[in-house]
Amino acid sequence: WNSIDTAVADYVMICIPEGSNGGWIGYAWPNYWVSVYNDKWCLYPSIQMHELGHNLNLAHSGQGTNSYGDQSGMMGYSYGYDDW
Repeated sequence: WNSIDTAVADYVMICIPEGSNGGWIGYAWPNYWVSVYNDKWCLYPSIQMHELGHNLNLAHSGQGTNSYGDQSGMMGYSYGYDDW
């Protein structure tokens, strides 16, 4: 990751093609500039906003054991559609 010129962009999305292992959707490092998306999830603004939120050091917005439980904002559950 360190060989990528961060002067070119503030944040980088990496879209992994279909066929990767597991049922993961996306991952982003907190307070970092890289986010990774699994297959079609790269196309949905909901997951893009969620993972970028992690890059901006935001945590999940749910409470207790249900960290994705809050659906009122993008840091809870991510939707597979973008038409609200």
